[in-house]
Amino acid sequence: MVSTGIVLLSAVTFSGCSRSTSKNKVPGKSEVMKYVEELCPSEDVDYDVSNGKGQYYGEKQVIYNYSSHERDLDFEVIATTSRDGYITFLWSPVIKENYHAAIRVFYQDEIESVLDKHDATFDIKKYTTSFFEKNATNGLHENIKLYIDSYQKLLEAVDFCYELNSIYSAEETYNTKTWMEDNPLALVYVTLTNITGNYNQINTVKINGNDDYDVIYNELTHFYKQALYDGLIYDDMVLDDTDMHKSKLSITLDGRAVERNDINGNTSVDAWKPEDFVAKYDYEAGTYYLPLNPYIDSNRNPLLLQLYIECAGGDLKDYSKSATKFTIGSEKYVIDMDYGNVDSRSYINGFTLKKDGNEIDLSVLEKKYEEQYIYWISIDDMAGIFDFDYSIDEENETVDLQFK
Repeated sequence: MVSTGIVLLSAVTFSGCSRSTSKNKVPGKSEVMKYVEELCPSEDVDYDVSNGKGQYYGEKQVIYNYSSHERDLDFEVIATTSRDGYITFLWSPVIKENYHAAIRVFYQDEIESVLDKHDATFDIKKYTTSFFEKNATNGLHENIKLYIDSYQKLLEAVDFCYELNSIYSAEETYNTKTWMEDNPLALVYVTLTNITGNYNQINTVKINGNDDYDVIYNELTHFYKQALYDGLIYDDMVLDDTDMHKSKLSITLDGRAVERNDINGNTSVDAWKPEDFVAKYDYEAGTYYLPLNPYIDSNRNPLLLQLYIECAGGDLKDYSKSATKFTIGSEKYVIDMDYGNVDSRSYINGFTLKKDGNEIDLSVLEKKYEEQYIYWISIDDMAGIFDFDYSIDEENETVDLQFK
């Protein structure tokens, strides 16, 4: 199957939730205990037994005051209820916590020293004042923004991210590397402002406490040089473009440019624009990848799968939320969808493609949640499925799919 900034607070805020099945009832002690075991599986924590069942703040909220036996860290877990949408008489049990925010507070002094050190270059503290307030934004993936207009500033951004990473590396004393990867201290958005067009170029660095200097340096310098090679930013630096490739190529079909109706049908909603229909280059794999939406919903998604099938002379047989069936020549294909949940909402977690009953192994780029309906499949795998040859012209930034 194919699978796919920082908050510093003087008083920590709450993030995360867990719902149980029974309505209008606060989660019980056993549910809270199980939730906390999953929340911090490695750190030895316990709630204050002097509070008995927790502190009651009204009929629909119970607060458990937790503390670590390994360090000076306190946090709260709240068993409460949340209204189901606009139906006021239905409430679902919810468990909230501020464990992650408490961890940020634990490292606050060290993080503030890094902010102070680099503030003259990036004017960081102007954008992070709310991080120190009681009602700062909830959630794990808080962020800090660095605005870059030169390669020299980019190198300082590398230092900044590395220094934060070095601070968070101490968290391995209390939690595993895997946990830290899933629960970063911050997401740092490195934004290039010396742009030639209308859109800023942004790269996200996850402060996971695991990456060393070289990893961060290679990621950010490649990001900058790639933007320069693509003509998206200006800089008078001499660029060594050996082994570099255009990050995106416009896709043409038998020499024809893609039009709006090709990918949006007759719907009034533009899921994609023709300029979005591009091939992406992946340096690790050394090849380009084409977009594909395995799940068909003409009211929401670009009609990429339908377009490939039509160009290949195939036939779309049937589609539903769980599966899509089509034929190319005498070969029968079935795409089976697998679903997951984020914030109580269903999304495509992966899919399986079978040809004549046999599963096909596909090379797929790592999937982003915001691209939940789109997967990027290697151009060779796509050529094998939809029976086309292709020619790549990086100088003119195009790839032409030539269907047989």
